Amino acid sequence: MKHTPLLIASLLLAAGCSEDGRTAEGAQVLVPDNVRVEWDDRFNGEQDGLGILVPVDLMVYEGSTGEPLGLVRIDVQASAGATVIGSGTVDTHSGDCSACVWDAGRDRYVLLPGAHDDAPLLTDTDGMARVYLWIDAFPGSLEPIEVDVDTEASGATFEIHGF
Repeated sequence: MKHTPLLIASLLLAAGCSEDGRTAEGAQVLVPDNVRVEWDDRFNGEQDGLGILVPVDLMVYEGSTGEPLGLVRIDVQASAGATVIGSGTVDTHSGDCSACVWDAGRDRYVLLPGAHDDAPLLTDTDGMARVYLWIDAFPGSLEPIEVDVDTEASGATFEIHGF
């Protein structure tokens, strides 16, 4: 029993990460191809409680073997027009909700968890992590929103396009 912390630390390092969720060298990030969401110019009012919630699945894997890496810290940043919501669950409401926003993609009210506040987003044991992006408005005339996904060892970018 007195060697339990050493065993846990060894297992975490063998899985490709340290105790604080940082990746080992060789980790790669897999992001989706560019994401397309159906958009209407009427949705483009900023901070009007009307937009689209976009769930995005991310993966971190060992680049040389393809093995998924669990407990890897991921940082997600989005350009203007989008808010990173983190990995919490999103509650839907059938009726009016004063604290909710209208998700035009699902045609219902949703109560968003708090915005991403530098709390670590970690992959699960299969190397997967889900993040939600709240699209409030596309900048300009449907210019794409750029999303950067980074780990300590690597990063990747994808875009969200309105059509």
